[in-house]
Amino acid sequence: MTRWILSLSLLAAAVLGGEEEAIERCIRSYAASLAAAAEDIEFGSSFEDRRHLDVCADEKVTRKLYFWIVSWHENGLAMEANATNFNFEEMQIAKDTAVAITDERWIYSYRRKTPHGFRLAYPPTATRYRVRYRLKRGANGWRITAVEVLEEHSQRLEAKQKK
Repeated sequence: MTRWILSLSLLAAAVLGGEEEAIERCIRSYAASLAAAAEDIEFGSSFEDRRHLDVCADEKVTRKLYFWIVSWHENGLAMEANATNFNFEEMQIAKDTAVAITDERWIYSYRRKTPHGFRLAYPPTATRYRVRYRLKRGANGWRITAVEVLEEHSQRLEAKQKK
């Protein structure tokens, strides 16, 4: 009986570990796709152009991001986003839903499109976020259904401008 319980416990831990990894991959893919969309000045040429954003998030989430990113691009701005730290603080998994809280540190810089390429538009900024992601498991795996920024702290960094 003890072996059976131990075997069941190990199996449950392996399944849960696999679920945690799948959720982490989904959230990391979402963050990477968001950064790629923000940097791609051609992204958003039409509302159907959500090629970067449909990775792991529901349409409600991608629609909000789409309009935010396109508003920058329509003003000739592209954002470079680099995650310098991305840790999972907490994860709760139920049958078909999950909640994950992350501690994320990013460095952003905005560049303006000019006839001669891009130039720095705003000084680089280091930003730390605590974010709550809500997910739902569907036929194709985990999908982000909501994103909530719990904390945000930003600091401008020194910018070296080319002359």
